[in-house]
Amino acid sequence: MIHREKIAALIAAALLAWTLVQTVATAVAPARIQTPDVSLPTYRPELIPRRFRRFEQDQPLPRNPFLVSEGWQPLELVPMPPPPIPPPPRLAPSPFAGPPPEASGYLYEEAPPVTAKPGGAS
Repeated sequence: MIHREKIAALIAAALLAWTLVQTVATAVAPARIQTPDVSLPTYRPELIPRRFRRFEQDQPLPRNPFLVSEGWQPLELVPMPPPPIPPPPRLAPSPFAGPPPEASGYLYEEAPPVTAKPGGAS
């Protein structure tokens, strides 16, 4: 009985031989490159010449082209009342006591810390 390793080695050797034959065959064979058709069509569409407008004519224009909008009037602004301040949120009591403030890293002082004044007197 032939071992599985020998069968796998034979399949791998056959695959390697087939790959090498194909590689050599494509390297030796003449290149089959087809040139693309780059001929241009003979149809020429009719071009419409542009007419440039000049604003130096003697006739009056229907509107001034240099203004964004004619007849613009500034509006009088009515001062708006300040927005209403919402009521402060209601604090709900905690359902459990929780850890003490010192254990949670929250430091609470009854009074602000005393700082030394720059003159030296406290």
